[in-house]
Amino acid sequence: MSEKSYNRQKLVYTVKVVSEQWKKGIGMSKREIQKANKGYSPYIHSFSTYNRYMGIVKEFVNDMKEAGKRRVEDISYNDVKSWLEHKAGYCTEKTLKVNMSALGKYFETLDRKDISQAIKRDFTDIYSKARPSGGAEPFTNPQRVIDGLRDERFKAVATLQYLTGARLGDVKKININGNVITIERSKGGKTREVITDIDRLERIERAHNVIKSLSREEWDKVRKEYPNEVHAVCVKLGERYTGTHAFRVNWAQEEYKRLTANGMSDETALKVISQELGHERISMSLYYLRK
Repeated sequence: MSEKSYNRQKLVYTVKVVSEQWKKGIGMSKREIQKANKGYSPYIHSFSTYNRYMGIVKEFVNDMKEAGKRRVEDISYNDVKSWLEHKAGYCTEKTLKVNMSALGKYFETLDRKDISQAIKRDFTDIYSKARPSGGAEPFTNPQRVIDGLRDERFKAVATLQYLTGARLGDVKKININGNVITIERSKGGKTREVITDIDRLERIERAHNVIKSLSREEWDKVRKEYPNEVHAVCVKLGERYTGTHAFRVNWAQEEYKRLTANGMSDETALKVISQELGHERISMSLYYLRK
């Protein structure tokens, strides 16, 4: 299909296009394909990479749709760069690199080489905006950090991260049904569900109402400025700052203690935490719990 015909395609359809193209390479030798194509493979050669790239593409497409973009031709490089820079505000260099690679391959597959080449051109500049890779460390006193934030919007974001274990990018996606917190289209396109108690639920609802009232533009501004605000409070308080993901680590550790204190076995509590965090590998949850 030519670039012109791809440009007219709806973004939703392109998810199917790239999926069918990329998964053709699973089980094939990447080296042989690259050898036959001057070092390039139009496919993806492992399930794990395929799933991760598709999760990123689905997230990007959903965000573009929410921004009023419907077709490939509606997307400009500035849209892509802005999206990646938002990501850079709250994720590590390693995670940002994967996102850039996924979008680069996505636009290359759609024959939008103007965008895929621009991503390569600006790689260093965008990459430098992310925080250094390395596991997030929990705050010693997360509530003190939250209380140190002056803006109620930033406090609401931090509260939701701390009380639900949400990633920063997921805060706006939170829905509440009784005592069940649902986060749709989280990392990898998954839906997370977290069961909370009445004490935390009241605080979650108050914070959720603040975030829910924000327009798309207001939320984008808050999400971009929030990490710097948290960092500034940490400097003032003498807290070590390893990213806002620290609130998520605090949630995991405190939730694990709560579950085991209520009689749940270590093994079962770990499985529950892993599921509620949205982790495919229990080893990642073990890292959060430092076990």
